[in-house]
Amino acid sequence: MYDKEVKTVQDITLKYLYFMDKQHPLSDKKGRVWHHRHVASLKIGRWVSHSEHVHHIDGNRANNNPENLEVVTPSEHWDRHKVLLARSCLVCDKEFYPRKDKQKTCSTACAHKKNEKIKWPTLDELVKEVEETSYSATGRRLGVSDNAVKKRIDRLQREQG
Repeated sequence: MYDKEVKTVQDITLKYLYFMDKQHPLSDKKGRVWHHRHVASLKIGRWVSHSEHVHHIDGNRANNNPENLEVVTPSEHWDRHKVLLARSCLVCDKEFYPRKDKQKTCSTACAHKKNEKIKWPTLDELVKEVEETSYSATGRRLGVSDNAVKKRIDRLQREQG
């Protein structure tokens, strides 16, 4: 099926291994062939189609051992990965799939409830802590973003006049 020797290189961004061969049936316009797709094709005895995904069972994109690869449909691939992505909401404990990496609550309503539960220090204590550490460190301690700390200080200062 394919008997050329391949020399793999790791993609800096995606962390997948690839090799170059413009004549390869799986090559892209640049001649790059994703090594895991190549190995999975050899395993199943045919070239993996564009509509098929190759899943790394152990989650390690550099482990292209044939036993670690399985050819799946896009929806099957998502099902395998979404289990890893599921989180519990900090407020209601409901399982959800975050749209952003830093998302900690399942909904806007829970995010507002979370903010209501925060034990905010007084304005003077908050300003002092920010001066001694930083907005980010204060936010981490309170479980909010640095921007939330800035907004809280601004609001309290406006209220004091």
